[in-house]
Amino acid sequence: MKPQTTNPNFDFFRELNGREMMHWIGTPCFVKDVSKKDEDRVTIVTIDGYTYDEIRSNDLESMDPTEMALFV
Repeated sequence: MKPQTTNPNFDFFRELNGREMMHWIGTPCFVKDVSKKDEDRVTIVTIDGYTYDEIRSNDLESMDPTEMALFV
């Protein structure tokens, strides 16, 4: 699970583009892709622009947009 950085001009809210906002171990993120091999595994993108592969979907929780005040 090696994180990959994205563009330094990464805009989380633009990339979110209507997807459900989630959090993974307290870090805001969204699901970018679902694994074709295992539907329980997803690729996520975090608020700081890192991409993580093979995250268990059960490890993600929905995040209310008002919770973002803690990160801004």
